[in-house]
Amino acid sequence: MIMNNCACPPTGRRAAKPKPKFVMLRGKRWMDSFGNTYHTVSISVDSEHVGNTSMEYGYGSKYEDTAIDWLVAHGYLAKPRDTRYGRPAARTVFKRNRVQYGSEVRDVKRKRDL
Repeated sequence: MIMNNCACPPTGRRAAKPKPKFVMLRGKRWMDSFGNTYHTVSISVDSEHVGNTSMEYGYGSKYEDTAIDWLVAHGYLAKPRDTRYGRPAARTVFKRNRVQYGSEVRDVKRKRDL
């Protein structure tokens, strides 16, 4: 019989982390020569850096959606419910989870600065 050495629950899902009090999102955006915009996000929970997202396509505040997906996948937030108008805004997701958040984004000139 093969023993599973994983600390994960038997369902294969990640265990939920303690509920954060404050989440800080720091995004970087870069536009290529064709006008396509890409971004990365650095995520801190309760003043502790917990991770970075990989480079993804998306303009405007899409970096916040990418960060929320990362936080849900790693057990920090509950999955947001879609509204009839689509995905809720980041402020709505954090408000429903009763978590304060801050976000900032800066545009960088080079892809390697992401």
